[in-house]
Amino acid sequence: MSTALITGAAKNIGREIALSLAAENINIALHCNKSIEQAKKTQAEILKKGVKCKIFNYDLCKTEKIKTLIENVKKEFKDFDILINNASVFIRASIKDTSEKIFNEAFQLNFAAPFFLSKAFVMQCKKGNIINLLDTKVAENDYIYSAYNLSKKTLAEFTKMGALEFAPKIKVNAIALGIILIKDSDKPLKSLAKKAPLGNSGRLEDVKKTISFLLKSTSITGEIIYLDGGKHLVKI
Repeated sequence: MSTALITGAAKNIGREIALSLAAENINIALHCNKSIEQAKKTQAEILKKGVKCKIFNYDLCKTEKIKTLIENVKKEFKDFDILINNASVFIRASIKDTSEKIFNEAFQLNFAAPFFLSKAFVMQCKKGNIINLLDTKVAENDYIYSAYNLSKKTLAEFTKMGALEFAPKIKVNAIALGIILIKDSDKPLKSLAKKAPLGNSGRLEDVKKTISFLLKSTSITGEIIYLDGGKHLVKI
């Protein structure tokens, strides 16, 4: 078997990824920070699928705790070989409106945490897969979300750099997401998503299938796969 550590897995896309991997007989190390109650509910759903699941409650803004997180996951799951960097903070602020606090928070959670998690994962696990969750905005220069976008762009470059350094035992890939609808009832987002060339800006089922594909592939590393309905190709 395998075990996947998924950051920010208590709710939303992280939760869906965790449930999907559990359905493929993969044990789940479920990371959360403040969403402990949601994490317990997600854990219960995962356990029903017949795999192991343990919650790891850590604040990824505290870099000194990151190595401990990886070490503790490895102690609990000897077959730990998948790291999915999903947790992020999405802050609307142009360059002129970005305070030092906003900048530091965005870069700490969206880039520094995946960077040091990946480093610790490589040191502890020696082999496996790292998948970074990006945003289709990395193909744009959207200054309305300046610190957020820059931190994700940096993570995109790290994906390629890490793929080179960690090969051949560890593959590093990324998925750049458009507007992924968790609830079909979200009409404002659904309307915006339809503006993408394919009439949708990414489907949840495609996220699950792409992660499964990347984990099973033996020849793909350093790639960024856009699941955004072609949005990154045009300015919408």
